[in-house]
Amino acid sequence: MKWNYCFWILYLICKVTIAQMYSFSGVVVDVNTNKPIGDVEVQIDEYPTVYTNADGRFEIKTEKIIQKPEIVDATKKGFKIMGWGKLPDQKGIKILMKPEQIYFTGKITDHKSLIVPGAEVILEGFNDTKPVKTNQQGYFELYLPLDYKLSSSIVLIVNKQKFTGEELNYDDAHKSVSIQLADPYPPVEVSIAVKFTDKKPASHFTIICDGKELITDHSGKAIAMLSESKLSNIENYIRLAHHSKEKIFSVKQVGSRQAEVLIETPPTNYTFVPPTASNPNEASSLSQVEEDTSLSVEVAETKKDIENIIQELEQEKNMLLNNSRRLSDEIKRISMRITADKSLSEKEKNELSTYLARLEAKFLANEKAYLEAQERTKQIILQMRLALEEKDSLHKEEIASIEEQVRMLEEEKEREAAAIRKKLFWAIGIGILVAGLALLSYSVAMRIKKQKNELQVINEKLSITTKNLEEALEDLRFKNQKITDSIRYAKTIQEAILPSTKLFSSCFEEHFVFFRPKDYVSGDFYWLAKSDDFVYLAVVDCTGHGVPGAFMSMIGNSFLNEIIIQKKINNPAEILHQLDIGLKQALKQDEKLNSDGMDIALCRFQTLPDSYTHLVFSGAKRNIFVRKRHEAKVEMLKGNRIAIGGAKKRTDSFSTAEYSLQKGDMVYLITDGYTDQFSDETQQKFGTSRLIELLNKIANLPAYEQRDILIHELEVHQKQSEQRDDITVVGVRI
Repeated sequence: MKWNYCFWILYLICKVTIAQMYSFSGVVVDVNTNKPIGDVEVQIDEYPTVYTNADGRFEIKTEKIIQKPEIVDATKKGFKIMGWGKLPDQKGIKILMKPEQIYFTGKITDHKSLIVPGAEVILEGFNDTKPVKTNQQGYFELYLPLDYKLSSSIVLIVNKQKFTGEELNYDDAHKSVSIQLADPYPPVEVSIAVKFTDKKPASHFTIICDGKELITDHSGKAIAMLSESKLSNIENYIRLAHHSKEKIFSVKQVGSRQAEVLIETPPTNYTFVPPTASNPNEASSLSQVEEDTSLSVEVAETKKDIENIIQELEQEKNMLLNNSRRLSDEIKRISMRITADKSLSEKEKNELSTYLARLEAKFLANEKAYLEAQERTKQIILQMRLALEEKDSLHKEEIASIEEQVRMLEEEKEREAAAIRKKLFWAIGIGILVAGLALLSYSVAMRIKKQKNELQVINEKLSITTKNLEEALEDLRFKNQKITDSIRYAKTIQEAILPSTKLFSSCFEEHFVFFRPKDYVSGDFYWLAKSDDFVYLAVVDCTGHGVPGAFMSMIGNSFLNEIIIQKKINNPAEILHQLDIGLKQALKQDEKLNSDGMDIALCRFQTLPDSYTHLVFSGAKRNIFVRKRHEAKVEMLKGNRIAIGGAKKRTDSFSTAEYSLQKGDMVYLITDGYTDQFSDETQQKFGTSRLIELLNKIANLPAYEQRDILIHELEVHQKQSEQRDDITVVGVRI
C-alpha cells in the first residue's frame, strides 16, 4: 500500500516536472509601426491568459509542445487584432494589432470664404513634424488614437497660423472643424502729405488714393488705408481728383507708410502799387488828384509791368526754341553717322547710341519746358487782365451801391407783406393738415391692429413650421451620420481586401501603388495572388464609382479568388472568360438586361530557370505598359476591346499576349482614371501619349520616386479641377 502511494506521488512529481519543461512564447506589435505593444491580454487555445511585458513579449507554460495554435486572441483598449503568424526562427508567433482611431476632419476657407487646397495643417502635439494637406475641395483628415482627447481646446496650425477656441468652429458630434483664414494683406494706415511746389501745405484739397477720395486737413495731410501688398509702391496709387484744375508735380514715397505729393503752385497774383511820393508835399498833392487820373496812372504802370514780364518770357521761349533746333540738328547728325559710317566699330556705335539717347531725352525735356513757358505766358496775361478789370470796376461799384440800397428797401417792404400773407396761408393749411392727420391716424391704427392679429397667426404657424423643420433637420443629421459611418466602415472593409505591402515585396523586386478613390470607397481595385508557380497581378475598373462601384469591386475580388485560387485556372484569357460568365450570372444580366461590368488588366508572371520571367497578359478594355531596363522606350501591350459583363451576348473571345522579361524591367497597370483626368484650365485630358512620355523619363528611378512624380504631374495638370473618376496605377519591377 505504501508502495502504491509512493508510485503515485512520484508520477505526479514527474508529470509536473515534464509540464514545466515546455513553453510557448511570442510578441505583439503595432502593424503600422512594427513597435512592441505592452500590457496586451493574450489568449492561446485553452491555456490561461497572459499579459505582454514592456517589450511586447509573452510566454505561456504548456504541458505539451504547441506546433500551431488553433485559437489566438489579443485584447487591449484602443487596439484590435489584425492577424498573426510564426516568427522567422519558428520559435513562437507574432501577433499584429492595429490602433483603433478617431476620424478627424476639417475644412479650410480663405477670408473670402473660398476653399483653400494644399494648405498645411498641424494638430499641435500630434503631427508637428509631418503636416497634412487639404485636398482640392479644401478638406483635410487625420486618424487619431482612440484615447486622444479631442475637444474645442485643441490647437490647429494652418499655414503657420494658430487657431484656437471659437476660431476653430469645432463640431464635437462629427469630430470636425471649419476654419476661415484671415486676410493675408490687411489694410494699414498710410500718411500722405500734400504740398505746393513752394512748400506751402495744400489744405482742404481732394486727392484719390487707391480709388478712394481723401480731403487734406489744415496742415495738408490725409490718412489713407492701403493693403500691405501695396506699401512698396505707394506712389502708384495716388492721383488728383478728376475735378481738380491743378497738376501733380511729383509723388514720392518717403517711408514705409508715408508719401509726399507736390502740386504745381498756381501762377503768382501780380498786384501793382502806385509810385511812392518823394516828399510829404508831393504825397499831399497826389492825394488830391481826381480818381480817374490816379486810375489812368495805375493802368499805365500796369501795362509797363505786363510788357516787361512778357518780354522776359518771350526771351526764355526764344532761347528754348533755339535749343530745340540745335538738339534736333545734332540728333539728325548722330543718326546719319550711325547708319552711314561703315568704319565705326561696335564700341563706337554703342557710345554714339548712348549719346543719341541722352540728346533725345534733352530734346524732350526742352520741348516740355518750352510748352510750360508758353502756358505761363497765357496764365500771366489772363491774371493781368483780371486785375485791370477789378480796378476798373471800383467806380461802378460805388454808384451801384446806392441803387442797391434803394432796391433793398423796396424788397424789405414787399417781404413784410409777403410774410403776412404766408402766415395766413400757414394757419389755414395747418388746420386742414390737423384734421387730415387725425383721420389718417385713426385709419392707420385700425390697419395696424388688423395686421398685428394677422402677424400673430403667422408667427404661431411659423413657430410650428420651425419646430417641424428642426426635428426634420435633426433626423436628417442622424441619418446622414449613420450613412457616413457605414461608408467609412465600407472603406475599411475594402482596404482590408487589398493586397498588403508584404505580399508585393515577396513577389517583386520593387513596386508602387497610386490608389486614389474619387469618393470614400472606390470602383477600382487591385489584386495580387500566388498560386502554384505563378504570380497573378490585376488592376480592375468597375462600372461607376463610390458605393455602387465598391459593390462591383467586392464581387470582382471574390470571383478572382474563386477562379484562380480555388479552381486553379491559370490561363489569363480563360480567367477573363470565366469572370465574364460569373458576373453575368451573378447580376442576372440575361434577364434584367443591365449593362454593369468591369474593365481589367490581368498579368501572370512565371520565373524561369534561366533568370528570365515569362509574362502572359490578357486585357478587357485595358492595356499595360512595359519598359525594359536597357531600352529607352515604353511598349504598350493592348488588351481586347471587349469588357467583362454587360447585356450584350459575347461573339468574340479574349486573347493573350506573351512577353519575356529580365531583372530590372518595369510593368505598369493602370485604370483610365489617370489618363482621363480633365483640366478645366487647359480644357484637355492628361492623355495616354503624355503618360507614356512620363513613364519613359522615370522608369529607371526607384519605385517610390516614380509614384511621387506621377502624383505631382497629375496634380499640376489637374490644379483646381474636380477629380472625375477613381484612379489606380500599379508599377512593379521584375
